[in-house]
This record gives sequence, C-alpha cells and structure tokens, in this order.
Amino acid sequence: MESAEKIAAELDELNRQRKEAENIIVQDIFAMIEADPSIIRGRAIFICGKNWHHGVIGIVASRIMEMFGKPCFIASDENGEIRGSARSFGSFSIFAALTAASESLVKFGGHPGAGGFTIKPGKSDTFGQLIEKYAADNFPIMPQYELHADAPVRPEELTIENIKGLDALEPYGAGNEKPLFYIENAVITGITPLSNGAHSKLKIKLGYVKADALYFRKSPNELTVQTGDTCDMIVALGINEFNGNTSVSIYITDLRVKGFEQSRYFAAQNTFEAFMRGEKLPDNYYPSMMPTRDMTAKIYKGIPPCGIPMDTLYMKVKDEKLNYCRFCIAAEALRQLGIIKISAGSVISKAAVTQKMQLESAPALISLKNILDELCARKKEGGRI
Repeated sequence: MESAEKIAAELDELNRQRKEAENIIVQDIFAMIEADPSIIRGRAIFICGKNWHHGVIGIVASRIMEMFGKPCFIASDENGEIRGSARSFGSFSIFAALTAASESLVKFGGHPGAGGFTIKPGKSDTFGQLIEKYAADNFPIMPQYELHADAPVRPEELTIENIKGLDALEPYGAGNEKPLFYIENAVITGITPLSNGAHSKLKIKLGYVKADALYFRKSPNELTVQTGDTCDMIVALGINEFNGNTSVSIYITDLRVKGFEQSRYFAAQNTFEAFMRGEKLPDNYYPSMMPTRDMTAKIYKGIPPCGIPMDTLYMKVKDEKLNYCRFCIAAEALRQLGIIKISAGSVISKAAVTQKMQLESAPALISLKNILDELCARKKEGGRI
C-alpha cells in the first residue's frame, strides 16, 4: 500500500510540474500576443520562444489551436536548437505545410493533424513566412475549427442512468472521440469563478431542470455570456461522485448566446484579419468597414472598469450599422493609439491615457482611408468622358 501511495504521489507531482510548465508557456505566449496581435492574425499561427519545456509544447500547440481556431506551430529555441510541435484540423495538413517549409528545416515528421520539426539556425522567420505562404497558396478561405455535437439532449435525459450508459462507448481515443451533446435554450442564472478565476461554474436552468455547468480554462471575465442570457451550448457529460453523493456533471466545450449568427461573425472576422494582413479585398467591402467617430465613441463608452470580452461588448453596443468587421477595426484603432488594451483572451479594458489622441491618426484607419480615397479617385476617373 505504501508503494502504491508513493507512486501516486510521484505521479501527482509530475502532473503538477507538467501543468506548471504548460501554463508558463501559455502565459508567455499571451504576453507576446498582447504586445503584437499580428501573431494570431495570420492564416496559421507560428510562435517561437526561448527555453520552453519541449515535453509540453505539443499540448500548448493544441490549446492555442483550439483557442484561436487556427493551425498552430509552436517552437522553442534552446541553446541554438529550435524544435517545435504543430497541431491542425480539417483539410489543413501539418505534414504538407512542413514539406512546403522544408528548406528552412533540419528535419520534420508527422501526419495531417500533428507533427514535429527542427528549424535551421537563424531560419525561424523564414519558416513562419513559408508556412503562411503555404496557407495562402492552398487555402483562399481557411478551414474553420468546428465542434460537432453527436446528439441534442433534453433536460429530462440528463439522468445518472443515461450518462452511465455512455460507458459502453469506451474506450475513447482517435476514431472514437468522447461524445458531445447539444443543449438548447439554457438560461444562465449565475456565474461563479473557480480556482482563483482560472475556470467558471455556470448555474443554468433548462426548462424545469436546474444544473451546474463547468467551463474549464475560461474565467468569468472571458465569458461572452452574462447572467440572464439564454444560450446554446455544446457539452460533454459525466458523473461526479463526492462524499457519497452521485450527480450529473456538465462540462461546457463551447457556448453561444441564443440567436448568434455564427457564419456572419466568422466572415467578418476573416475580412478584418485579411485587411490587417494587407490583403486585397473586393472593392465593395471597404465602404462598410470604416467606423465613424460616433461608433468608436460608443465602443469606448461601453467598456466597464473591469473590462469586457470583445464579443460581449459588440452585442452590448447594439448599433445596426456597426457590423463586426467595422467594430474590430474601431477597437484596433483604439488599441493602436494606446487608448484601450486587448488581452490574448480578447478582453477589452481601458488604458490610462495622459494626452489627447486623434482617432484619425491610427494606422488602421489611415490605411483604410487611403484605400477608400483611391477607390473614389478611380470611380471619378472612370466617370469622365
């Protein structure tokens, strides 16, 4: 018994060290993103740090991929050796991307969904450029990271007996993923932080059923929902046994406010990121991308002292002429001027401002205005006889 307890304690300590190493890297990455948001605006994400623990880089790549919905390549430079790990989804093949970037690599291997690589000394920037070129050449529209629910679940089906029945589907793994379920019209009746704000517990009401739902790695401040909202969510289900009591556990994988127009949201986000990358867009896109001063003022005034997730703020502003792309450009202009800060988790907060800033001087707005002026000049030129 002592031997088993000793082994269990050692495993627990190793797991704690792994989580600590993982979180250190993630926090480093978040700091890099907040200093330079362009890191996550490419078609794929490539981030290289120094002396990161190689044993957890693959886990970190998966986390960043899931968080930002893009193929992710994470590398660490340790004593001149740059090794990395990559994760992807859909039709974007990691192995094909690494093959396309092979001139910058010492070696690489993997398959469509994951891979490992070693970058030649001094070739990190080249590697990132080649990965982005591969993505641009092969994916005019990048695949979207998607979650698929296996079945809807009604409140009356959330019983211990039903969930225990899922054990028959085990073991889970590649080709037999743990089932996910779709819950519709869940009313949020309360939100509580867990583990010093690292996670969230949502009290929900499903018809006549009341339940708790856990959302790991998402703090209450990062949630795009508030108490009183009606939501749709994708969840995993489990059984919790504690102090002799058995209950149903709901683990949130994703959630959306009821009525959220997902396709329009992603189209607008992709347009904003393409603009920020300097890519050419259809001429008719640009006029609807320029935010007005009043729109930008509404956005700024809507930011509470504690900060607010971007998506929540967008829904809160409620201006029918403020599409999501326009909103993102306005927020980016405020960020560029140092008026607001945007965290890696897309939480907007007001920054301390010591001097008056001219909104029109923001690089994003200057770039967009130049394009609009050019389009106007071309239109006038075309109209001359």
